[in-house]
Amino acid sequence: MKKFTVLLAAVIACMTAFSGCNLIEKAEIASQSSVSEEKNDNKESDSESETEADESSDEVSENADDEQVKDEESEDSETETESESEAVTEEDEIATEETEAAESEQSEETPVEDSVSEDAIDILEIGQKQFEKSCETQWKYLFSCPYELDYNDTYEYAVRVIGVNSISDILAEYNEVFAGNRTELSEKYVETQDALYCYDGGRGENISYLNTELELISNENDVAVFNAISHYADPETGEPMEDEVDTFTMINYNGIWKTSEFTLPY
Repeated sequence: MKKFTVLLAAVIACMTAFSGCNLIEKAEIASQSSVSEEKNDNKESDSESETEADESSDEVSENADDEQVKDEESEDSETETESESEAVTEEDEIATEETEAAESEQSEETPVEDSVSEDAIDILEIGQKQFEKSCETQWKYLFSCPYELDYNDTYEYAVRVIGVNSISDILAEYNEVFAGNRTELSEKYVETQDALYCYDGGRGENISYLNTELELISNENDVAVFNAISHYADPETGEPMEDEVDTFTMINYNGIWKTSEFTLPY
């Protein structure tokens, strides 16, 4: 009975031991399985992280490539713009040079003609004014009398001039327009010892006179010579009459033009 009891206890102990071993093995297997799962999870997590890192790196790389492409395109565009700008600038410079060359050639070809033309226009304008002034002055002093006269005091059919005592006084005014020693005044005025007399009888104007045009003949050494072409027309019918051509000459005295040769056209 004791042996049976001891044997039974031994069997129970063996079974208990065997059961404990199984539990330990199962625990170890479970532990290993858990560790393996954790490793797998860690590997998957690492793999996912690596995948995300690769994707992020790819995105960064793509962005960098895009930026590089944009920079290259921008540089190409700037290069093209600079090239176009340089081309336009070169064209403008060429056009400007051609224009300046053409103007220079034209200036070199016709400077004398332009200068002569401008001088001719200027002297014609001066001459026309001087001619009209000569007409007015000569008519005033030779064909009428600008002074007050005393008809009660006469000398050889001439009437005494009041306020003027010599021909030289009249010449001072007359020579503001005419040059040189004029003798035509002696036909109009008579000077005595104490008075000056004027032949008051005059003539009327030529009513057929229209106007006078000047044609420049020469302008050298301060002497300008013109043809004075005077036009006339019949006062009743208005039909043109024959022109008259006279010589009109001016002399420049220190910047002042004066009439030297002149014929009153009316």
